[in-house]
Amino acid sequence: MSECTPGPWMVKHAGMQDEIWSDRGLVAELPLFPYGSVVVGANAGLIAVAPELLKALKDETGFYGQSISAVCQKPDQPNCMCRVCIRERTDAVIAKAEGRQ
Repeated sequence: MSECTPGPWMVKHAGMQDEIWSDRGLVAELPLFPYGSVVVGANAGLIAVAPELLKALKDETGFYGQSISAVCQKPDQPNCMCRVCIRERTDAVIAKAEGRQ
C-alpha cells in the first residue's frame, strides 16, 4: 500500500455531499444519498481524523513497545483488556491501515 495523503484532513459540506480535504486537495467524497446528512456527517468526521488516529496509535505502541513482554493470562477471552491483548489488537489495526494485513 502506498502512503496515504498526509493529514490533517478536514470536512467540507458541498451541497449533496460531504468532502474530505487535505492541504494537497480532495481526499474523498461522501454523497448524502441514501444515508442522509447526519450519518454522512458522522462518517466524514471519523474519516477526517483517520491520520491523527493512526499517528496516536503508532505513538502509543512506540511508547509502550519496550515494556510489553508479558503473556496474557486469559487468551480464551476475545475482548481481554490486558495490556498484551490491547497491544496485539492495536498492532493489527495499524497493519491493516498501512495495508500490511
